[in-house]
Amino acid sequence: NILARVESDTAVKGKAADQVSNFKAAVAAEDEALKISQKSLLTDDITKADSDRDALYAGYKKAVEAFLAMPIADMAQAAKVLAQHIKDYK
Repeated sequence: NILARVESDTAVKGKAADQVSNFKAAVAAEDEALKISQKSLLTDDITKADSDRDALYAGYKKAVEAFLAMPIADMAQAAKVLAQHIKDYK
């Protein structure tokens, strides 16, 4: 790394302080211009889909819990099967 070497050399740094400063600024500008984003373009979409899935699952689970208390036997039995699926999913 040329910049690190120049900055560590006190003789060069003392005699060419302006050039070292300009070089340091140029290296920083080049780094900024060439910096590649580490973020995937899919990250935001994945985060939104994950949030939507979580909300859907929570709603589904609450609905099944509510149907477990139904006075209609067939619906309560169906909810019991679904509740077991939820337990098995974990």
